[in-house]
Amino acid sequence: MKFYVTVRSGSKVAKIEQQSEGVYQVWVREPAKQGRANAAVVAALAQHLGISKSAVSIVHGARSKVKIVECSSTPTPRSTVRRIPCDKSRTKLSAARTPTA
Repeated sequence: MKFYVTVRSGSKVAKIEQQSEGVYQVWVREPAKQGRANAAVVAALAQHLGISKSAVSIVHGARSKVKIVECSSTPTPRSTVRRIPCDKSRTKLSAARTPTA
């Protein structure tokens, strides 16, 4: 999915408004210096859409207030990813499990 995003950097309050379908206006607190506002926009959109930050990227307008942002079509929400502890005793094959002829 691609979105048009208008960015207002250096604002007192960080918020997101959807103007129409596929058009957002994003206010971020970070200044537009050294890519800090762009990183804040990516993080805010990812949180708003419920996807990871790696699934959001700025396609066009990295140095402009009007940007085109793309979200991957199959995002993985962070809440579904979890670590499963490994039981090391089960990783070794025992002699009883080896197939016999």
